[in-house]
Amino acid sequence: MNTHALKTTLTTIGLLAAGAILPAQTEGDSFALPKPNGANLYLEAGGVFAAASMPLDLKIPDLPVTLGINSDANFTGARLAFGFRVNKQHKVQFEFARLSGSDDGLSINNGEESFKTDTDYTAMPFTLSYNYCIPLGQTGRWELRLGPSLGFYNMKASQTLTASYDGESESISLSDTDSTFVYGAGIGLTYHFSKQFHVDFEYRHLHMGKVEYDFKKTFYDGGDEINFGYKVEVDDMNSHSFALSFGWKF
Repeated sequence: MNTHALKTTLTTIGLLAAGAILPAQTEGDSFALPKPNGANLYLEAGGVFAAASMPLDLKIPDLPVTLGINSDANFTGARLAFGFRVNKQHKVQFEFARLSGSDDGLSINNGEESFKTDTDYTAMPFTLSYNYCIPLGQTGRWELRLGPSLGFYNMKASQTLTASYDGESESISLSDTDSTFVYGAGIGLTYHFSKQFHVDFEYRHLHMGKVEYDFKKTFYDGGDEINFGYKVEVDDMNSHSFALSFGWKF
């Protein structure tokens, strides 16, 4: 999916909808604004599900071949957001999430030997989002929102490498962490129970930059030091996430 095209589409929808809807409330009696004067702040907490496509390149030292793999990963976790409501139409928020997931793994079997990987990921995205909000209906309890996000991703990969030969197998555990930028856009629907509480459902598309994992391990065999390792590069990724959150306005 082209991120620029998605942003343009969402912005166009927002402008058209804004021109078609006439909010029935004033700033003073809006469900989105608990205080007529002063800073209108809010906290949100909830759960997230995300699906990501992950193009992987496996590079082994001293070998000229790079193995390319297309893998898919699913993530679940929790999300926390702190926001500032400028007015009925505009708000900004800072978000943090902790997500856990795993990919499809790599499996090679030539009949006598087998080789497979199992990788678990712990991802922590930090994003700053702007939202243009469109009240729906006569009371404004329902609200459509859309806007861009920008931030960075920190992701740890914990990989178990298992090799089998002649009926025996051995496993090695390796891990590394890397960070990358992230940007995208989202669209959400909010329902305000009252001036203090709301529930929000969001879909978001994010594009993440490349990360590289340098898996290394040192062994000692009879006093000899053996260094083992390889690199895994994860090219630019795209994720689709869905979040359900409950909010408190103050």
